[in-house]
Order: sequence, then structure tokens, then C-alpha cells
Amino acid sequence: SRFSQESDLSTGKQWKASTACPVFLWDGEFGMGDRNWPVSVVAIPLFFIFFSLYLFTLCPTLYWRDSGEFIPASFELGVAHPAGSPFYLPIAKLFTFLPFGSIAFRINLVSAFFGALIVCLLYLILLELLDLVNGSESYRTVSALFTAVLFGVSEALWDISVQTEVYTVQHFFFALIVLLLIRALKHQPDKDTRRGLRIFCSVAFLSGLALGAHITFFFYF
Repeated sequence: SRFSQESDLSTGKQWKASTACPVFLWDGEFGMGDRNWPVSVVAIPLFFIFFSLYLFTLCPTLYWRDSGEFIPASFELGVAHPAGSPFYLPIAKLFTFLPFGSIAFRINLVSAFFGALIVCLLYLILLELLDLVNGSESYRTVSALFTAVLFGVSEALWDISVQTEVYTVQHFFFALIVLLLIRALKHQPDKDTRRGLRIFCSVAFLSGLALGAHITFFFYF
């Protein structure tokens, strides 16, 4: 379309609109490629399976620890305990507009939603890493899927995916950053200053959002 590809009148070169986007995980040059796109699509049913699992085991009301603070703070767009989680609260507020369940149940859904996304991102990250060892496609797919499923049902992720907490949102952005960096390193053997700057800006942007979920993301780097 006119917006996806234009001609630069001054240089005669062509550019893609996707390169103007700070986060280009799904750009043709940074994606899995045509050869691997059916393998990547497995992440979609993986999301629905784990979202259903977390939804089935979701806490129906208030939970202990920070849950009783984040739920009213999200509903009223107030201020939680320092550092306030200023990005998490508006996200949780959006879930309060869902037309079913109690306010506590709706905000608990935030954790289930991002927890399922983390499983999908882990699957894609493992596909990228296993691709470096040049194994068969079936080996990479089964290994990545098995590991992602194990992590999805682990207590470490399952526990924070069924209650109101900021950690799934924070870890979602961390996984997204890792996937972006791996794909950038794999598909950028040549030194491209402009593209390298876009990668840096994307990582900085996502890191800022993650810090808005929980300040401890600062220590990840």
C-alpha cells in the first residue's frame, strides 16, 4: 500500500513504514522468516491454552499481599505504594471496563493475560536460540514448546498469574526486550547505525514501560 512502501525522491531508495516503528519485532527482516512462520504461529494457541488455564484457576476476589492495595488503586487511578506502578494502574483500569465479573476479578485478569503472553514470548525466544544450533525444525519446535509449557505451569509463573500483581506485566516487557535483542543480533550482521539506533530506542522505550510496572526492573540490566 501507499503507507507500507514509498519512494524516496531524493535518493531513489525505497523504505518500509515498519522501519519507522520503534518496535519492529514482526518486521519481515526481524521475524522468524517465511520458512519458520508456521512454527511461530504455534504461539497463538499456546496463549489461549494458558490464558484458559489461568482463567480457570483465577482468584475470584481479593488476595493477600499487594492485591488489596492494587485493586482499589487501579479502579480509582490512585497511587499505590512507592514507586507507585504508574504504568500498571492504567492498564488494570482498562480491564475494569469488562462487562463481567467483580472489579477484583477483572483486575486479576490482567495477570492472567500477561502471564499467558509470557509463555508465548518464551516459546519464541527459545525458537530463536535453538535456531543457532542448527537442529531440525521438529527438534526446535518440540524443545521450545516443552520448555515453555513447563515454565507456564511452574509455581513461579502460575502463582503470579492468578492474582493482582505487577510482576507479569514487568516480566512481559523483559521477555519482549530479550526477543527483540536476539532477533536484532541474528538478523543484523552488518553494521547499520540507523537500525542500531532504532533497536536502542526500542529497548529504552520498553524498559521505560517496564519500570512503570515495577521499579525493580532497573536491576535487570
